Amino acid sequence: MLLGGEFMLDILRNSFCYCFVIKFITFFSGNFESSYFRKFVFSFRLIFTESVFFRIVEKYFDKKPFFLDSLVYRGIKALGKYLGRFADRINLIVVNVYRESFLNKILSFFKSEDRADKVISVGLFFMTMALSFLIFSVLFGRNHEIRIYVSWALFFVGILTVSAGKNIDAVKQSVTYRTVKFMIELVKM
Repeated sequence: MLLGGEFMLDILRNSFCYCFVIKFITFFSGNFESSYFRKFVFSFRLIFTESVFFRIVEKYFDKKPFFLDSLVYRGIKALGKYLGRFADRINLIVVNVYRESFLNKILSFFKSEDRADKVISVGLFFMTMALSFLIFSVLFGRNHEIRIYVSWALFFVGILTVSAGKNIDAVKQSVTYRTVKFMIELVKM
């Protein structure tokens, strides 16, 4: 009586796929030994190893770099090991501080919002930035004409973004959105 594992191995050995793979490998390995391609490859290898190009590469380029044995390199490597441990400790402290920070709470709240609210928030950011840009240009009084045009442009972009956030379904159906999405998907490939 066959055990379960031996029975499965026996079924595998008698299967069509297993027999085909074994015959395929034996056929090509046996034919490769007597083929002209094998003779060509070994002849080419022999000629290449005797060539001037191979000797130049072997003599000048295929060597262990000299700096691996230098004292400076070994010192930097040892120092790097200790500095790496120090950097890991600092990273752990920064990560723990960030987990409890106000910035993390804001970002987690922003991640939990739906897409329309995120787009509206970006539009409001542009509008706020435009107004602050306008106020600072008036206060400092330099190139206020150019700054006024820039602030109007940022305000217009903010209004468009807020409008797009309020009508996100209509934006998704537009030809421009689908074209930009298609081009981004092409770039990702």
